[in-house]
Amino acid sequence: MDSPKKVSLRHIIVDFLTEKLGKIDPTEPNIRVLQNRFNKLIEKFGCSIDMLKKNGKFDFNECEIPFLRAIISQLYYNKGIMSEIINSDKEYYTSKQIKELIQNILDEGDKIGLGEADLKNMLEFFNGIFGYSILRVIENCHKIINAYVSNLEDLTYTEQFYYMLRLEKILNNCLIERMADMVNDVKILAEQIELSKDVLKDNIGCQDYQGFFNCEPEINNEYIERDRALLKRIQEDDALRQYIETTLGKKAEEIFNCAAQNPK
Repeated sequence: MDSPKKVSLRHIIVDFLTEKLGKIDPTEPNIRVLQNRFNKLIEKFGCSIDMLKKNGKFDFNECEIPFLRAIISQLYYNKGIMSEIINSDKEYYTSKQIKELIQNILDEGDKIGLGEADLKNMLEFFNGIFGYSILRVIENCHKIINAYVSNLEDLTYTEQFYYMLRLEKILNNCLIERMADMVNDVKILAEQIELSKDVLKDNIGCQDYQGFFNCEPEINNEYIERDRALLKRIQEDDALRQYIETTLGKKAEEIFNCAAQNPK
């Protein structure tokens, strides 16, 4: 059986804009605007853009095109549920809220006469995207811990306490290891940024990730968001700030100057 034909997000957007605007130039600004708005939508879902991509780009099955066009239409006209999401002040939505949003989308599809098979495909499409959500994983971790506790009922109170202490130790060890890795990673990144500034003889260095590493714009955006998040963490953590600034002999805002100059 042949594999389903794949169509890129850009191709779907170009087809949509061509229908609305007639023949368009490959550099049409609306192409990039809609791509960025789609990325923002995915991020609001708490999803990983990279995990959703194949070979650095969004590819979708032909049968999913109607769902993508419905999303793109709302983003283009700046109205509807999808538009409300990206224009909202909320940084992210819980999995329960996302499920409710998906149900609203299905209800809209039902109103315009989509058949049962199309509605099922639409549900699978959005569930597929949501499957890569960090929020879903975090909430599932909480559920696993709750399930772990509920399976201690065959034990005495003292035995339950022992099991919970063991779980606490495992989680605490994971936390300590991750915190140590994070501090070391931030130091290495700060050193790389400062070294790249010296090499390029400018005040940006590798913070222009697209130019420095020749990566895709979407990957560049992920690195920029990472730097903003790290600078915010340093600004909120006095011990981390002192360690980084003492080690490199510079203020954190001078090291991560691009993130400092372009906060969200």
